[in-house]
Amino acid sequence: MKSMKCWIKVTIAIALMAALTFGIIYLTKRAKQVNLNPFKQELQIENTRNVITEIRKISELTTASFFEEVVIHEEKPSESLGGKTINTVTGIFKSDKSDATIKDNIVIIAHGTVRAGIDLSKIEESDLQVVNDSTITLRIPKASILDISINPSDLDIYIEDGKWSHLQVTRVEQKAQKKIQDDAIKDGLLDKATQSAQHKLTQFLKGLGFKKIDIIIK
Repeated sequence: MKSMKCWIKVTIAIALMAALTFGIIYLTKRAKQVNLNPFKQELQIENTRNVITEIRKISELTTASFFEEVVIHEEKPSESLGGKTINTVTGIFKSDKSDATIKDNIVIIAHGTVRAGIDLSKIEESDLQVVNDSTITLRIPKASILDISINPSDLDIYIEDGKWSHLQVTRVEQKAQKKIQDDAIKDGLLDKATQSAQHKLTQFLKGLGFKKIDIIIK
């Protein structure tokens, strides 16, 4: 009788062990399928935050530059004094009733540099997906113009014929700046900057230990 009870206990114990083992195997497989492993999930979240922090440290990533010298010519009617249009520099004048109008002229030579790249401080966690320790996907915006630099020493007034106020000269300088920016875009600066950003960020992420890197342009 005692041996029978002992046999029953052993049988129950074996059944419980088998059920427990089966349950562990099933839950492990299920966790892999739906990513229920809290340690792995927390690790991925932490990795994402760390990578975002490292990327934001770069801030503005300049990936392409464009330099150009432009010549801007502007003209305006000369001042009218006592019913006569007069060029204040040359002294030449004509009656306001005349068909011809005397013009003031200014010619500015400007040397400007345009920087294009990506503002990485705007990258959000939703733009980054760390699949595992070696695989990462990053979404970045297209490159944009970061700034246009025309220093005062890079501006030469080649011709100034007539009277030009500071505000009028400033507007001519702004026109030069606009032309340099437009020429940079026509030259494909933004496309070059975007491609360069992909390459530089790929190298940067490789330096962080990732091997499979996918950088997507938004």
